[in-house]
Amino acid sequence: MRRPLLTTLGIILIALSVWAIASATKFQDGPALIVDVLIASALAAAAWLSLSSATR
Repeated sequence: MRRPLLTTLGIILIALSVWAIASATKFQDGPALIVDVLIASALAAAAWLSLSSATR
């Protein structure tokens, strides 16, 4: 039961990180862009941890 939940969470977080990067590069520049890319990177890292936990 835990693996499908972690896999789903990982896929959702990957989609959120892709959306965050796309929206950040489209609408912002300068320091706000850096913050949004850092947030997207954190989402991608959380997705990687979730997916790696699901495969153990």
